[in-house]
Amino acid sequence: MTTKAAGTQLQKLATQWPTDPFRPHLQLKTFLESLSHHPNLTDQAVTATRSLLQNDLRHKVRRSRPPEQSS
Repeated sequence: MTTKAAGTQLQKLATQWPTDPFRPHLQLKTFLESLSHHPNLTDQAVTATRSLLQNDLRHKVRRSRPPEQSS
């Protein structure tokens, strides 16, 4: 993926990012939009952002956790 394509993907992800009502002046959405214009943006950054947005790690932990046994 080219840098321009990665930037476009990151901008799309930034628009989907939820707004923090407790810290409206510190928005990750704004940071991601700025990052999408970086000349050295990589596919890994876009993939990591998508994973954070979709909460992939939480889903992996839930699937890998063994069933609890009652005593």
